[in-house]
Amino acid sequence: MDQETGTLTKDRLVGAGWASVGNATLSMIPLILLYLFGMESGMGMGKLATEGLTLVSMMLTLFLLKSFRRLLNTRFQFHVVDDYISVLIWGNIVTSALTLLFVELDGMEETANMVNVFTFIFFGIVSIMFSMRLLRLNDSLFGLLKPFCYTTVVMGICLAAIILIPLGVFLGAVSDIILATIFFRASEQLVSPVVL
Repeated sequence: MDQETGTLTKDRLVGAGWASVGNATLSMIPLILLYLFGMESGMGMGKLATEGLTLVSMMLTLFLLKSFRRLLNTRFQFHVVDDYISVLIWGNIVTSALTLLFVELDGMEETANMVNVFTFIFFGIVSIMFSMRLLRLNDSLFGLLKPFCYTTVVMGICLAAIILIPLGVFLGAVSDIILATIFFRASEQLVSPVVL
C-alpha cells in the first residue's frame, strides 16, 4: 500500500486543482482530429502535437492523482483507495508509453485499436472499483464526494461498454472539474501557520 508523506501545502492543492481543469480541457480535445488531419497525411506536426498532448496529459494526470492520494492520506487518514490510485498512475504511464510508440510506428493500426479497446475496459473497471471504495470515506469532501464518485462510476461503465466511450470521455471531464473543485475548496480550508 502506497502512502503519501510530506506536507500538503496550499500551493500544491491549488496546483492540483488547475491540473484537474487542464486535464478536463485536454480530454475534450478530440485527438482523432490529429490523426485525421496530421498523421493520415504524413505531416510531422500531427505526430508532434499528438505526442505533446499525450505527455502533457500524462504529467497532469500523475500530478493530480498523487495530490488526491496525499489529500486523502494526510487530511482524512484514508488509505482504502491507495492501491487503486497506484494502478491508475501506472496504467497512465504504460498507456502513454504505448500511445507514443504507436504514433512512431507505421502499420500498427490494428494492434493499436486492440490495445485501445483493452485500455478503455481496464480504466473503466478500475475507475468503478476506485469510486465504490472512495464512498467509504467518512467525510463529504466539501459536499462533493457523492457527485464525484457517482460521475466516475458512470464514466467507468461508459468506457468499459466501449460503444459509450464519447459519453465516458465527457463524464471524465466533468469528474475532473468536480475534483478540481475539491482541491480548490481544500486549499481554502488549509490553515496557514501563525507567525508570532
